[in-house]
Amino acid sequence: MNNLRNDFTYISYVTVFVVTFFFFWYIDDPIEEFRMIVYTTAFMGVLCSLYFLWKIDEPKLTAACIRKQRKLEGKSSVSGSPKKSLNRTGNSSWFWFKRPMFYWYGFVYLGSKVQVAVSGT
Repeated sequence: MNNLRNDFTYISYVTVFVVTFFFFWYIDDPIEEFRMIVYTTAFMGVLCSLYFLWKIDEPKLTAACIRKQRKLEGKSSVSGSPKKSLNRTGNSSWFWFKRPMFYWYGFVYLGSKVQVAVSGT
């Protein structure tokens, strides 16, 4: 799923570049170029978001993930008792903020997104 997200991220970047090139090629006024690029990319973003909301059934996916997690927890039982969840501090989301790797992954992800944004300009 993560690969698909990355693929579609790059597809969206290429689409914005193609739209921008098209408007740079055919429109002479810089202000009008900017307006058309913004309107077109915002419109395409809204259309894609509406399509996502229409087609993706998140409650169904969430229920399937919960069933799969319960099944996996049941299989990894030791002496008949199910293994605790990966979140070792119960239901607290603060668990991740205490882990140094959380910040490392966030820094690497941020750096890669900045690199892609800067190389595209």
